[in-house]
Amino acid sequence: MVENAAALTGKVGYFWGGKSVCLGWDDRWGVPAVVTADGSDTTGTLVPFGLDCSGLVTWAAVNAAGDADALSAIGNGARDQYSRCTPMAWEDAQPGDLAFFSDLSHVGIVVGTTEAGTLEVVHCSKTLGGVVCSPDGATIGFALIGRPAFYQFYGET
Repeated sequence: MVENAAALTGKVGYFWGGKSVCLGWDDRWGVPAVVTADGSDTTGTLVPFGLDCSGLVTWAAVNAAGDADALSAIGNGARDQYSRCTPMAWEDAQPGDLAFFSDLSHVGIVVGTTEAGTLEVVHCSKTLGGVVCSPDGATIGFALIGRPAFYQFYGET
């Protein structure tokens, strides 16, 4: 799952409500589309299609499993994805675990621990312009770690 998400770094922009269960590259990415999901200052505007934070997690899981039905195991939306995780201590985080903001407004995928001892997280950020890899997840707001139940169904993909 980590490799799939990391492969989109710098290639896919942020789109409020952006989801994809496409296996491989989604040809809609980068094509102007109207934001239809409520709750954003971009709602109703035309912007290049991409992913939102939970959409990146969903796409990475679907592609790791090679099966669009993996959506039912990983969940849809940061809150739903958190509800499908076993909470873990920050220091027990492993690559492929999910990292969340404490208010569950944002989710990313743990890449691993850096030489400096920080948790590196790949995520899709509106503020940072799309899929990025942040070397210190805690400094940008990640505070909770969850191990997805997805792995019980699809293994360590």
